[in-house]
Amino acid sequence: MAAAASAPVAAPRRTTKSPEVDSLRAIVAQLREEGRVDDAFEHSFTAVQRVLDQVRTLQLKIAEMRKKALGQTSERVNSEQLELLLEQLAALTAEQDPAVVDADSDEEKEADARLDKELEKERVKEREQQAKDAELEKKKKKRGIDTSEAAREVHFSELPEEERTNAETGKVARLIGHDTVEMLEYEAGRFVLHVTKVAKYGFGGDGGDGVLSAPAPDKVLPRALAGASVYADLIVSKLVDHLPLNRIHQRYLRAGVDIPLSTLAEWMAVACDTLAPIVERLWLRVEDAVVVRIDASGIKVQDPDAPANITRGTMWCMVGDDRDVIFRYAETGAGEAGPWKYLAGRKGYKQSDGANVFDRLHNGAAACAIAVGCNAHARRKFVALKDVDSRVAFALQLYGRLYKVERLAKLRKLDPDGLRELRQKESVRIVDKLYRWFAKHAKDDPPDQPLTKAIAYAINHREALTRFLEDGRLDIDNNLCEQQIRALALGRKNYLFAGSHDAARRLAVGYTLTRTCAMHGVAPFTYLTDVLEKLAASWPQARLDELLPDRWQELHAK
Repeated sequence: MAAAASAPVAAPRRTTKSPEVDSLRAIVAQLREEGRVDDAFEHSFTAVQRVLDQVRTLQLKIAEMRKKALGQTSERVNSEQLELLLEQLAALTAEQDPAVVDADSDEEKEADARLDKELEKERVKEREQQAKDAELEKKKKKRGIDTSEAAREVHFSELPEEERTNAETGKVARLIGHDTVEMLEYEAGRFVLHVTKVAKYGFGGDGGDGVLSAPAPDKVLPRALAGASVYADLIVSKLVDHLPLNRIHQRYLRAGVDIPLSTLAEWMAVACDTLAPIVERLWLRVEDAVVVRIDASGIKVQDPDAPANITRGTMWCMVGDDRDVIFRYAETGAGEAGPWKYLAGRKGYKQSDGANVFDRLHNGAAACAIAVGCNAHARRKFVALKDVDSRVAFALQLYGRLYKVERLAKLRKLDPDGLRELRQKESVRIVDKLYRWFAKHAKDDPPDQPLTKAIAYAINHREALTRFLEDGRLDIDNNLCEQQIRALALGRKNYLFAGSHDAARRLAVGYTLTRTCAMHGVAPFTYLTDVLEKLAASWPQARLDELLPDRWQELHAK
């Protein structure tokens, strides 16, 4: 007799020790027994959605931790990654989003291709011009060789005979000795001790005619050994090369000079205090700028009254129309010590992110400033989600198109009127499509979810974020200001903290001038050396504007 076919064995029901799942099962079972099947399904779907939201949040945190661990801080989204995100979005969307379909329409593809074609055409022109400039520069260069190897140089400062002749008696003062003035200069990686023998003259006899002296070299600090170039190198080494004083001390030691750290700190303070009046002249220009860009970053400061002797101050950075950069230090991050103090009563444009600390400048009782937003800041919130939520692909695609328009304008070197015209032609429709998508998806997720928060930020600050469309003098984002703060961020990783609140204020002076030099293409060491020499020689206060980096560069070019 043939064996009977064995019946299929049902898989054992999976059991769990999770109280949350047991509770959910009990609730669903009760609803089914009561005949409320739809409620049972809805309750189950709500629980699943809650779990998916938590998973998405955890995925975002894991992605952020992975980026920090690998040191990945770039916000760039390459075209291949964007294509993959768009494919995932299409695959995961059961019913296609009309906005996404519209974004991938023939019209949009044609507009995108046209922008790419125009961009490539301008890039070719730029590369050709760069090649011509490089060839011309090569022809201009002349090879020069420094054959001087002397580590010690002796100079003589003397008076001509007519200047040491007494007009009444006709006596000529004879040389009776020299005063020695020593000045340390830093020249191309080496120190040179300049020893100047300042001649002293006496008339002899009863000595009633006194003693005459030849002029001595001017010094930034009268009794200090350092010359202007040493002060300049200190500032550049610490604030441009981001070296703490102990490393500068080691570098100087290798060059043959042992300078105590306390002395280096004193020289740094003297140099910044001497340069402070120039910063105040620069500030007057920033105050009058049509657009003031502002951002801030924290800095640790030694403070004996604070816990662990360390407190956190704030370095405010402002950039004006002429690419003038101003740093101001405040002991706290409060608005009263920062933007409310420096930009009180401002009537022009103020560009920043959407932080509440700026609201009083344009929303307060005595508000005058016109808020301009930072689209890079808004876009950054979607970039942060690209590894965990394919829905951001659409927003990133449109932001990419906006920035293509900006790059095209830069390559064409458009003036403000030309830039506004290009934005009205290309960017307005992109922005409109972007905000229609924001409005459609604003309520897809709970308010505490990352995508909902990113969309809410863009919608809440729409007026400020789209103001760049109205005026070609406005930037699409506040990246120009954020780029200046990177120098501070790199520096504080190395020197860790400022020695005091006064030291932090002096750092603000140094960062102001070195970053303004960078914006105008001025060599900071050459500039600071020359300016400190001029200030040491009692440069007229009425002509301080001539020492501003851009004015200094113009005068030296002539």
